[in-house]
Amino acid sequence: MIDASQLQSLIQKFKFKLGLCNPTNKIWILWREGVAVDVQVSSDQLLHLAITHETWTRVVFGTFVYAKCTTVERRPLWQDLISISRRVGGEPWLVGGDFNAIVSLDEYLGPAQQDLQAVSEFADTIADCGLNTLPAFGSRFTWSGIRRGRWVWKRLDRILANTDWQQAYPCGSVQHLSRTGSDHSPLLLRMNNHQGTPRPSAFKFQQMWVRHPTFLEVVRASWEREVQGYGMFAFSSKLKRLKQVLKEWNKTTFGDIFANLKKAEAKVKECEIQMEGEDSDVLRSQWSSAQAALLRCLADEETYWKQKARVRWLKEGDANTKFFHASLLNKRSRLTIHQIQDNQGHLLETNDDIGQGAASFFPAAPLRIRRG
Repeated sequence: MIDASQLQSLIQKFKFKLGLCNPTNKIWILWREGVAVDVQVSSDQLLHLAITHETWTRVVFGTFVYAKCTTVERRPLWQDLISISRRVGGEPWLVGGDFNAIVSLDEYLGPAQQDLQAVSEFADTIADCGLNTLPAFGSRFTWSGIRRGRWVWKRLDRILANTDWQQAYPCGSVQHLSRTGSDHSPLLLRMNNHQGTPRPSAFKFQQMWVRHPTFLEVVRASWEREVQGYGMFAFSSKLKRLKQVLKEWNKTTFGDIFANLKKAEAKVKECEIQMEGEDSDVLRSQWSSAQAALLRCLADEETYWKQKARVRWLKEGDANTKFFHASLLNKRSRLTIHQIQDNQGHLLETNDDIGQGAASFFPAAPLRIRRG
């Protein structure tokens, strides 16, 4: 461990602007130009910071952890994290470091029995804080050592984030780097590593459409229009046309459901303020109409996130948009390809490079013409 008196020399050596450490001198934070840091909580197991950057439009929170080795000693850390989660509110929050604990038995490989109480307490803390483990690639484990004469492997280091962070940085990922000079793997966080050429989104049927009174009429009118051709060609042509009709109908009928929701909420607040100053039948009628519009927008949003998340076991009627967001973001993170390796052993990490590498790996098949 580096002595605290060497902090300034370390900053100069690696060309950072400033740095700080926690009271036990086990957590070191260094940053460059353009970054401003405000210490919110400093303890023997964590540093919690409010972080701003000259290019960012909002404050983000970062909690850096170096947990103690025993289950009992880690309990104050879990309580601190739960307390911080309530203070953070709806702002982006990232938590990372050495937690000295695993969240499931899949994160351990070795001969010894694991402390199930410790595993349960760590998993419960993550859930209570509303955090999700960011997708990681590289080695499955982040720590290895010899215990009782045999090698053991554990995933003791991780980076967690709340839903607000994942929404702000949807392409974020973590790489477990090689263990060199330490028994722990360094963690490399990529906040936005996919900035390739935007691609058109695929057509997706929205469940909220079927509740609209004009939906069936729009489908019927499109389907009954004649097309040139017969059989499956005509069927395919009608489907293609219907897709375009529904896309245009969705734009004019639903538009941006999230913008609609904000407008509906603002309208309800405006009506409530007017009613506070004057109570009349006209204002009450306007307020009722605004409430009905808001409920429709909320129902559309709930249906949208249910379909996105595909949580089939959730009971119909349960409204938990935060849960839908988390489920969707976790699924999107798991399915995202963050890097591939080409035939020459080079790592490709941007969307464009990954697409070109995949296309070159699978050459086009020769066209074969069958003559009858």
